[in-house]
Amino acid sequence: MNLDEMVDKFLSHIIVEKNLSSNTASAYKNDLNKFKIFIEKEKININKFDYENITSFLIFLKKRNYSASSVIRILSGIRNFYKFLIARGYVKNSVINIE
Repeated sequence: MNLDEMVDKFLSHIIVEKNLSSNTASAYKNDLNKFKIFIEKEKININKFDYENITSFLIFLKKRNYSASSVIRILSGIRNFYKFLIARGYVKNSVINIE
């Protein structure tokens, strides 16, 4: 399954199963799109996203002048995305704290 399909499944999950609003889903989609752009630009396997990649992603966001609160929100969304991916067996593990 490719990253676009994983994002689509996650967005469906948060709307249908978590009963989140379409506005919240849209915000997740926008934030995950930033992550997707970074993953594709750096040619990173989503199963191998590590601490070095997190640091690089933070630099990527900083260069685009995102505020600290935006960066925190984006990282929180990625964390929830990975929780979903692990729960569904799409990825094996994550260095992103999922507890």
